[in-house]
Amino acid sequence: MSRELRDLIASLDAPPATFAFDTPSAELAGDGAMEEPTAHFISVDSPQSQSQSQSQSQSSGPDVPQITLQWQALTLKLSVKNPSTKEMEEKAILTDVSGAARPGELLVIMGPSGAGKSTLLDCISGRNTAVEGTITANGVQWSKTLKRFSSYVMQDDMFYATITVREHLIYQARLRMGRSTTVEEYTKRVDTVLEELGLTKCRDTLIGGIRLRGISGGERKRLSFATEILTNPSLLFVDEPTSGLDSYMAEAVMLQLQQLAREGRTVITTVHQPSSELFSLFDNLYLLCDGATVYNGKASEAVAYFGALGFQCPGFVNPTDYFMRQLVVLDREKDEAGVKRLQLLKDEWVLSSRNVLRLVRDRIAFRANFFLQLFISAIVGLIYLQLDITQTGIQNFAGAFFVIIVNQTFTTASPLFIAIPTELPMVLHEYKSGLYRLAVWYISKILSELPLQVFMPFVFFIPTYFLIGIGHGFVTYISLQLFVVLLNFAAVGLGYMVSCLVRRVEIAPIVGIVILMPFMLFGGLFLNASSSPPYFVWIQYISPIKYGYEGLMKVFWKEIDTIPCADGQNCIARTGQEVLEYYSMDGLSVEFDGVMLLVLGVVFRFVGLVALWLNVRNKS
Repeated sequence: MSRELRDLIASLDAPPATFAFDTPSAELAGDGAMEEPTAHFISVDSPQSQSQSQSQSQSSGPDVPQITLQWQALTLKLSVKNPSTKEMEEKAILTDVSGAARPGELLVIMGPSGAGKSTLLDCISGRNTAVEGTITANGVQWSKTLKRFSSYVMQDDMFYATITVREHLIYQARLRMGRSTTVEEYTKRVDTVLEELGLTKCRDTLIGGIRLRGISGGERKRLSFATEILTNPSLLFVDEPTSGLDSYMAEAVMLQLQQLAREGRTVITTVHQPSSELFSLFDNLYLLCDGATVYNGKASEAVAYFGALGFQCPGFVNPTDYFMRQLVVLDREKDEAGVKRLQLLKDEWVLSSRNVLRLVRDRIAFRANFFLQLFISAIVGLIYLQLDITQTGIQNFAGAFFVIIVNQTFTTASPLFIAIPTELPMVLHEYKSGLYRLAVWYISKILSELPLQVFMPFVFFIPTYFLIGIGHGFVTYISLQLFVVLLNFAAVGLGYMVSCLVRRVEIAPIVGIVILMPFMLFGGLFLNASSSPPYFVWIQYISPIKYGYEGLMKVFWKEIDTIPCADGQNCIARTGQEVLEYYSMDGLSVEFDGVMLLVLGVVFRFVGLVALWLNVRNKS
């Protein structure tokens, strides 16, 4: 156990510390605006608020270790390009901001768009480590080790659509709670949280998404809270919880946050422009403008404070609307967090089982893929129906095998080009919460989707095999089927790689097609391998289409001893071996082609993992 963690744990038995800060005022706009920013002392812990905090902290609820979070002189600067001069300039996002948040109280950070609300939330939660200044928890320096006492609820509610509310919490509990936690303990905790957050009625309802009806917006937001309080955190950071909700749902969400604070938690949230009803629920208000502190104190005293400065809020006007109209605007936002990890194998099992459940529940996607494979199989089979071993049949079989390979490559890889970019926001949230390593999630995705990726080539190739009339016994069929499966394995790897390299959903398919086209051109049908230009010859060595096509051709034509050739007929080949020589496929063994498909599938997946890691690191 680290020294910081020991110090923090030792401090949990002591009364929470209280702080007061000199906070610089930001410039105000409008009549009577101040000429320049001036410093104003704002007490954040008057005797009245201190007694209120202590009484609130003693509210009934779960036993939560109480932590007071303090930040002093936080400054964050970024290098940005000046649109006029095209030169890099240093821009201040936060400027010398200080404050504190105490257990039992709801602290709300407000400000205009771009004022630095989410940036400040990221900094004090430890997600943004580029900030300068001091952040302490009960007087102990804030560190990555201490982040296990906190949870972060992101603005966007990210869930998998095809699992139920309770199943989601069960998987989250298995990922978040310690190795020593038994099944009975984490299921009991899940049921308790469901009841606390009012989610019991929808516990067995699918969460839903864009194309699947599920729970309501308010229930989704409460599910986000439920997810983060599973480990009973002392600190709860919530980014824009009322965004996208109607007034009724927004008030219900803020009441829920207030209740979580009353249970002894330190709750810090950002809100853009709340209604007067929501404003009445705030304990403390932290007002930002241009990255500087304008007000830091009790929300109920904010109107009087600004009135004393000459900014009197008119009667029957929402105070927050008035504040926002007075403030000058800027812009910037988001980043990273941490919680205790489980053993890698346990993480792998939990993530894989969750992925399998999602795949099983997504029946629409399964049926669409299943019938697509049958449809394409029927089209290919009817075009090349019952081919004969003749001189013209040589070209026909070559074309049929190439169509099989190209179809499997494109239909398998193309949907995967956007698979990871669409899933990445949810993964990033869980990864930044320290639930698992990125490689563990990536491997679990590969393993959980593998059975389906092996099954679909059988759906496609079995009808195709009989319609074309390939024949030559069961061993030949198994060998050909194996190559189709191996090609599918390589194509999936290619899809993963492109999906990880290109994070933008609209660009990934374009990049994927650009990569697939050269692989197809150098696949062995359009251009003889012996005729490849020397400066492009390397493409054929990394083309899964080439190895898949050669594999099918070699397996089939090596079974053919004689090809009829009439007298006077211009014969391409008289044996299967001559066909392979004609297509320059006689150099390497069929086993080599199979191994290369396997190797390419592994290499593509590994490159994808490295690209994913670099993308996540750069984003962080």
